[in-house]
Amino acid sequence: AAPGLLFVNWHDNPSSSANPTLMIRNASGDLLKQVPAELKGMQQVRLPMRAQGKLTLSLDGDSDSYRMPDSVGSGRQR
Repeated sequence: AAPGLLFVNWHDNPSSSANPTLMIRNASGDLLKQVPAELKGMQQVRLPMRAQGKLTLSLDGDSDSYRMPDSVGSGRQR
C-alpha cells in the first residue's frame, strides 16, 4: 500500500444513480474526497496524506465506516 491511497474493490453493485459519486469523510464528518464511483474492479482514490482514524465511505445513501491505522501509510520511517 502507498501512503495516501485508498483501494476500493467493487463487487456487482448496481447503482440507482446514473453518475454515482463516492464520498469519503473523516471522523469529524469533513469531506476528504468526492470522486466518480467506477463500480467495477479496483478503484484507487488518492487521499490527503494525514487521512487516518475512522473513515466513512458513502455511495447512493449507503455508507460504511472503516478504521485506518495510524502507522499504516503515514510515510514516516521508523
